[in-house]
Amino acid sequence: MIANGLLVVLAFAALLLLDARRWGVPDLDYAALLAAAAASGWLARWLGSSQVQLYTTPVALVLLFVGLRLPYDRRLLRRPRLEAALVYAGLALALGVTALQSLLEPGREWQFTGVLLLESVAALAVGIGLRNQRLLAASGAGAALAALRRFLLFVQGVPLFVVFGLVALLLLAAGAALAVGRERFRDLRHALEGSLPEAATVAEAAAVPAAGPPSGWLLAAILPVVGALLMTVAVVAGPASSPAGGPPWQNQGTITAEPVTGSNGDRGVIVRGDGMPPLTIVRLSLDGKVMSTTTSDSNGRLTGWSIAVPPGTSGVHAVYVCWDGKGGQVCSPPAKVAL
Repeated sequence: MIANGLLVVLAFAALLLLDARRWGVPDLDYAALLAAAAASGWLARWLGSSQVQLYTTPVALVLLFVGLRLPYDRRLLRRPRLEAALVYAGLALALGVTALQSLLEPGREWQFTGVLLLESVAALAVGIGLRNQRLLAASGAGAALAALRRFLLFVQGVPLFVVFGLVALLLLAAGAALAVGRERFRDLRHALEGSLPEAATVAEAAAVPAAGPPSGWLLAAILPVVGALLMTVAVVAGPASSPAGGPPWQNQGTITAEPVTGSNGDRGVIVRGDGMPPLTIVRLSLDGKVMSTTTSDSNGRLTGWSIAVPPGTSGVHAVYVCWDGKGGQVCSPPAKVAL
């Protein structure tokens, strides 16, 4: 059945190509390309693959190709809106699907975040080569999403007091840089006013006197204060007790871990636990690396949550269940599992 569907789609693409040649309709050339790209979904099903990229990437690449090729096709009139829509659709399909996979596929977040970054770099390279602003903007957005996702993955495994401390240091540094930079900017402005007296006179005549201290100084004073407060919170919170070779815990809760193998050969670990805070977001880690997140039930239990195991993993490993407590990250004692 799947093979028949694949053949039907390819035959339809061939008919479109023949009609384009017979009747001289250039639009059908691009329609044939899109139809052939749609056959990738049937091919993926025929191969028994459930990887979403095999369904979407060929279609996204063809949409991008058509959108970038249309402006140079002398057989057709320019249609800027259609060209832009095709490019944006291809970019959204390529980058958007990867971004969603980095959020929705537990255990493979880092892999898909890296793929998203590579796709953004590829869009940047093509955008520079073709001088296409749409590709350049999309590459920047994709890189920003990848950076944000990596930051969130990093924060998930870092105690809360460390996050507060890092934010405090950034605010203190920003306040100091703003204060120093404002002094330098004022010196530069005075130098320019001395070299351009007429422009300075016009600027002073048009300027509206500000009431109170300059907003830049106010911001430069507020940032260090907020940073100092956050640093105080980080110091007071302090790290939770931490055993050697594992994340911090406070001996809360108990968990069990059992290895499982799916029908398709994929391996995973079933985690069950008790004694956790009720209705709390918890992170499931394998050897300290966060693999999945879920929520405990109203009784503080975790009932049969599965985490995927990276291919090639073997030996005895430690499984943790962690959550954010008042003093930072709190974890259950580890459960050993043999893979």
